[in-house]
Amino acid sequence: DINAGNGVVIVEVEDSRRALGIMARNFYGCPDAAMTTVAITGTNGKTTTSYLLESILAASGRSVGVMGTVSRRWPGEEIRARLTTPGPLEIYAMLARMRDAGVTHMLMEVSSHALDQDRIAGMRFDAALFTNLSRDHLDYHHDMETYYQAKKRLFRDYLKEDGVAVVFREGDEAAAGARLLRELATAGIKVFGCGYDVVDDFRITAVRLGADGSSFVFVGPSGETGIRSALTGDFNLANQALAAAAAVALGAGLDHIRQGTGALAAVPGRLERVENGHEHDFAVYVDYAHTPDAIRRVLVSLRALEPRRLVVVFGCGGDRDQGKRTLMGEDAARFADVVVVTSDNPRGEKPAVIAAEVEIGIKMAVGPGRMTRRKIVEMMRNGTRGYDIILSREEAIAVVIAGAGSGDIIVICGKGHEDYQEEGGRRKWFDDRVVARRCLEERWAAGHGAGGAAG
Repeated sequence: DINAGNGVVIVEVEDSRRALGIMARNFYGCPDAAMTTVAITGTNGKTTTSYLLESILAASGRSVGVMGTVSRRWPGEEIRARLTTPGPLEIYAMLARMRDAGVTHMLMEVSSHALDQDRIAGMRFDAALFTNLSRDHLDYHHDMETYYQAKKRLFRDYLKEDGVAVVFREGDEAAAGARLLRELATAGIKVFGCGYDVVDDFRITAVRLGADGSSFVFVGPSGETGIRSALTGDFNLANQALAAAAAVALGAGLDHIRQGTGALAAVPGRLERVENGHEHDFAVYVDYAHTPDAIRRVLVSLRALEPRRLVVVFGCGGDRDQGKRTLMGEDAARFADVVVVTSDNPRGEKPAVIAAEVEIGIKMAVGPGRMTRRKIVEMMRNGTRGYDIILSREEAIAVVIAGAGSGDIIVICGKGHEDYQEEGGRRKWFDDRVVARRCLEERWAAGHGAGGAAG
């Protein structure tokens, strides 16, 4: 339809979001058609899995581009990300740049918001990966079934007819991974299961975990191989196995999986060890964990390293799912010895109100002795168990590092790679890793690494 008054062409469509994606794809010359495309979805583990698969495919000689939570990157270029999955205009413009740079394989982290809002309209993926599903984003999806169905759309609506799905299956048959496997197989979609059981197409066996990383034997239809990784934590075994299974489905060899997994030293803000060049007799980690399941997995994994004390510093984001706050407080209190509740990204809410809701969960926890509130300085000095609330995130980090003793493990959760705090409609610079590194330097300078609390 042409408006006779000003010559503007008006095209009426049933769904403007999907139409925008299709138009953007056509405008940029269908750049996705020139490369193998892989999508990764799930509540936790998307970023780590993307880094692992990127490293494996690079080891196999492919040129890899990634659109993820941390950045948009390809050989010679890296651009900081604002959203896990952007809108279609940015997606196809970025894909065109990747195509022109010679990228052969593109990996995209796909969020449930993006799926629900058709941000990836026009895309058809050669492979789609599912990591896990646990409580998150219920301020948007309202219930877990709606959240699950949003994730399932990736496989139902955006996978090519000859595409392959790779699903990590954990828990009982009612768990999301097992359910998705059944439903995809019933729908005639080619799907591989990955997990710890003999029924899985790709399997994890002979696990060894340590402070310096992990190892396991990866078993698949084409054989088995030992995998060693600098990434620690049993939840990272799932990410490694899922990336390995996807790599096999995409034609990579077992030797490429060994090389690529071993070459990845760390993932930004994902159980990332913070160091300052000096030796300390305690360890500090930063992790993006911001859901009950994620914080539980991180603490359980670090507990397995048998620290003298496990200390967690975390907060919850404002203007997001309020129901998970008490759950996160409860899990923190169950699995850590010392809990420090602080501010995350409060956005439009008062940090003290958010902390009070987390505190309810802490009081509900029934581990080896019910947690009581104590001054953090007292707990760090005397080795007692309990929790405190310090709304200044910088102060919370400084206090636990200053008071850490030999054999302690400190984990700072919630923000991971982020380098800002969002409060009252404004963003200010804040990076847990930089702040923790500065505190480590101050600790070392005060005691020159010598003995006791200054070690």
